[in-house]
Amino acid sequence: MNIEYTEPTEHIDDAPRHSCAFTFATAIVLCVVMACTAALYVGVISNQPPVPFPVDTTVTIEPGSSVDSMAQTLGAANVIRSPFLFKLLTALDGRSASLKAGTYRFSEPISTAGVLRALIEGTHVNTDVIVTIPEGTRSSEIARIISESLPAIDRNRLEALSQPLEGFLFPETYHLSPSMTAEEVIELLSKTFAERMPRISPESGRTQMEIVTMASILEREGNSSESMGLIAGILWKRLEMGMPLQVDATLEYERGLGSSELSIDDLEQDSRFNTYTRRGLPPTPISNPGMVALVAAIEPMPSPYVYYLTGTDGTFHYAETFDEHKANKARYLR
Repeated sequence: MNIEYTEPTEHIDDAPRHSCAFTFATAIVLCVVMACTAALYVGVISNQPPVPFPVDTTVTIEPGSSVDSMAQTLGAANVIRSPFLFKLLTALDGRSASLKAGTYRFSEPISTAGVLRALIEGTHVNTDVIVTIPEGTRSSEIARIISESLPAIDRNRLEALSQPLEGFLFPETYHLSPSMTAEEVIELLSKTFAERMPRISPESGRTQMEIVTMASILEREGNSSESMGLIAGILWKRLEMGMPLQVDATLEYERGLGSSELSIDDLEQDSRFNTYTRRGLPPTPISNPGMVALVAAIEPMPSPYVYYLTGTDGTFHYAETFDEHKANKARYLR
């Protein structure tokens, strides 16, 4: 009997290998999907406007700035969340050479993609006029300064609106639209005053009008926080003593003169703003005080002095008695 011998073959089970390959491939796909999802999520979040967004403030892109410099400037100003995303979007857009320098202002929060579009198209470029109102400026001068910066505005109307608000128009650097009316400008200045006016303690017994009037005098009499603080203490003390304030600034305001132009006759001629002939504060503020003067009026610096003068070199000299004051006059007013 012939028996045919067959070489046994090795049995190989491919099932587990296929299973491992499938599992590995699935894991890679899942990782890729998760990575893409995470990147998309981060991109979406990074594209959103920062919180808080600097609404109605300006950011300047200097001429010749690189994309990297622009991204850093925008990031530092909190206009964009991610300088990296801004650079990435710029590269993908391919119009980096079209980014325009200028001063930009955004009236509402805007995405990073929107900021990029604004720089490419030149939209949101700030056309406001920057106007600085110095501390201690009178309302008539405010009208002149603004009308010179905004030629289209009605100066007469501006003066008529500002005069009754002497003292209550806050001196500051403003960004004014060329299309603003006199009413809108005065509203902005008076609103800024209301927002900045320091709190007055009820225990002081002084009204806002008294504080603002005193501060308006300090702006014309002092030249630093220290001098304003000391002069405030002296003038409040004079009022408490029933002594006339005897300050030139009130007469200068009424008559439109400088201190050097006042004569003895001016000092002796009685009027509402003559603090030599009348006791108490003048009837209205005589300038528009800034924060330093307002704080000095609210928190006067105590001292033993009753008199003060400014020497020819601009230095202040104080005295406790009238005789000391006369000696200071002889010594420092030559």
